[in-house]
Amino acid sequence: MNIPVLIVLLLTGWMQTPDKPYDLKGETPGITTLKEFKHSHKPQHVECSSQVPRVTTCHVFYNVSFAGVVAHTFNGCGDVECDNQGIFATFNDGLMVELRYGVAPFQDDVVLSALKAKFGEPVSQAGMTYTWKNSVGTLTLTTWRDINSPRFVGTMITSTLSDTSLRNDI
Repeated sequence: MNIPVLIVLLLTGWMQTPDKPYDLKGETPGITTLKEFKHSHKPQHVECSSQVPRVTTCHVFYNVSFAGVVAHTFNGCGDVECDNQGIFATFNDGLMVELRYGVAPFQDDVVLSALKAKFGEPVSQAGMTYTWKNSVGTLTLTTWRDINSPRFVGTMITSTLSDTSLRNDI
């Protein structure tokens, strides 16, 4: 191998950008803070609670969509769809460790196309679950069923931080 080619190979290896967690609509586990999340979703009605020390979970109810597929949920809704649709975020010490969008079922193909356009082909598929994975995060797309019936209740897009040191209390 000649010297210029070796130098180029070495330099490109050193300049590779490290993996990043999967961002969903501008919010990213490991980067987005609880304060930023609450501020950006204030008009959509964010409900947060801390049932475990250091861990906060939030649910956004109104005007939620992903890739044009809408969520059918509202605060106070008792339907199983409302339990699985909207935006769900988990924070450890104020830093997001998981972000999930739950939208209406039966439009998985639209969401899958959008995710492929942004993140490339998934690394695996098992049934109706598609997975993207890198060294710092995991992204999944799945259709959720009601555990008490065969009814589909939502399409879930979930970005999770792989760093277990940040997820240790969850």
